[in-house]
Amino acid sequence: MTSLSAQSIAKISEFTSQELSNTAWSYAKLSVLDEPLLDAIAAEAIRKMTALNTQELSNTAFAFATLIYLHSPLFDAISAAALTKITAGLADNQALSNTLWAFAKLEVQDEPLRAAISAAAIARISQFVPQGLSNIAWAIARFSEMDVPLLEAISAESIRKLRDLNSQDISNTLWAVAKLQLRDTPLLTALSAEAIRKIREFNPQSIANTAWALATLDIKDKPLMDALASEAIAKLSEFNVQALSNLAWSFSHLEIRHETLMDAIASAAVKIISSFDAQALSNTLWSFARLELCHQPLSSSIAASAITMSTELTTQEISNISWALAKLWIHHMPLLHALSSQSLATIEDLNRQELSMTAWAFATLGVPNQPLFTAISA
Repeated sequence: MTSLSAQSIAKISEFTSQELSNTAWSYAKLSVLDEPLLDAIAAEAIRKMTALNTQELSNTAFAFATLIYLHSPLFDAISAAALTKITAGLADNQALSNTLWAFAKLEVQDEPLRAAISAAAIARISQFVPQGLSNIAWAIARFSEMDVPLLEAISAESIRKLRDLNSQDISNTLWAVAKLQLRDTPLLTALSAEAIRKIREFNPQSIANTAWALATLDIKDKPLMDALASEAIAKLSEFNVQALSNLAWSFSHLEIRHETLMDAIASAAVKIISSFDAQALSNTLWSFARLELCHQPLSSSIAASAITMSTELTTQEISNISWALAKLWIHHMPLLHALSSQSLATIEDLNRQELSMTAWAFATLGVPNQPLFTAISA
């Protein structure tokens, strides 16, 4: 790839608009982030922007977003060119959904472009494939944009095309609905039933995202959560850190005490505990404590890891870990001392709830810590 990249950069001025777009797309498809080549493609695409059609514009934006590489001048140019073509009715459905997805993925706020895509999408919503519908829903949620007319159109069309939605479409749509805190009962009911029907198709991310969505909406959908648990147990070896901690959090938030699943999550987590960041450690221990499940190997692994990164803990992580230790009656003195030190170092940043939770935890465990209690009461 190195020699191919060097040759491409050397001859970039000879590339047509389609070749620029295709090259960017190919590197994104292979998950190869080649910044010098992307910079060269961006510069040449800007020079030839008027020659790019809507598919080339959207594919280029999609490629850069997939690689999570924001080239602001390029996206400014794509926005202006795409807006003109969308307003003129020259963009197809895939170009609309891919363009909005790309801007959302890179968190590029562009209200005129978003509004134009929304209007065009509503006008032809029946022509969108399920992936296009779910990508637009995901993008709207990523922007935290409550575009009611577009969301209503997506909801109605998703229900009409329910049997054509795959597992990723279902989980992405549920994630979007949860992120926006929408209480769309017909859509949620339909997606739940379809998720159960297609549960074997769900990968770890889809399982975790679906569980997270239900928990975020406080929907205790026992049949679907049971189906997710069974499928998760069969695929836990494929879960990454975020998927594991999100799954544990979801079941604990809904107070669903699925011991077989939680035991499997604990065993899987112990194997990759070195990959856990502070938030994942905190959320996972909190989840087990909320369900009053003590898994000794997991607790010990989390404690050991948390000590090594104690100075990186946020105030919420400090209070959550402290609360979890007390809830599970775990007297891990090295970790408690580390939490105490970090609490004192960040005492002015702790809010009232964090202060009370931390104080409650140390008091419950009977751990004398006069400096901490003096600082809390000050």
